[in-house]
Amino acid sequence: MTEITEGVPQGTPFLFSGGFMLDEVMELLYDIAKIDSEISAIKRKMGDEPLKRKELQNQLAETEKNFASISDKRDENDKNNKILEDEINVLKEKMRSDKQYLSTVKSNEEYMMILEGLKHKQEKINEDESTLLKNLTENEKYDEIIKKYEGESSKANELRGEIEKINQNLKLYEQDMLIKNDERGRMIHRLPDDLSRKYLRIHEKRRGVAIVIIESAHCQGCFAEIPAQLYDKVKSMKNVEICLSCGRMLLHKKDEGSTQV
Repeated sequence: MTEITEGVPQGTPFLFSGGFMLDEVMELLYDIAKIDSEISAIKRKMGDEPLKRKELQNQLAETEKNFASISDKRDENDKNNKILEDEINVLKEKMRSDKQYLSTVKSNEEYMMILEGLKHKQEKINEDESTLLKNLTENEKYDEIIKKYEGESSKANELRGEIEKINQNLKLYEQDMLIKNDERGRMIHRLPDDLSRKYLRIHEKRRGVAIVIIESAHCQGCFAEIPAQLYDKVKSMKNVEICLSCGRMLLHKKDEGSTQV
């Protein structure tokens, strides 16, 4: 419990040590609790957005990696096809030359040897043309994927759009957080020194929730039951009481329409 200065003449508003008025301090604590609640709400809105952004960035990196791989495969096929086309042209030219020479051959042995050579060249041409056709078919599929990737409706652009949307939301949340934290800092500075130090210790220990507003004999921070005597003190609002279980500051909910603490 934060003590109030004793020895104050009857009828004088309660004072905290240092001459701070009770009403002023209590109103500050209510305002700080309110802004803490607003900051917590912003954090909830942010939620898993940073994690979701990281997952989307990983998906985008994987998509771009796959796109690069497909582009590389297409380029490799184009390169190989050029080699195959040149080889086929060379083989066909050799076959024409061999066929012309065949008519001049005198020995049967040489004739058979040239025929065998023609056969092997034709087999190689057939093999190269088959590979060429396979590469062309693959490249048609690769071109479709690349075209889709580069289009407005591609997965990569969708991922970029989602990431940018999260970035914009997080930027707004972070700006709002800065404003709220600055406002809270000014309020804390107006508290009595001992109370501001206590608030900051609890705030750090209890993950940003140092003050809880209650309307029944249960702490809204740890949900522990509050002893009747302590609850009566909280309701009287003449001191800043502390939850026996979690150590948070306890304030009682104001009556609806109330303008005073």
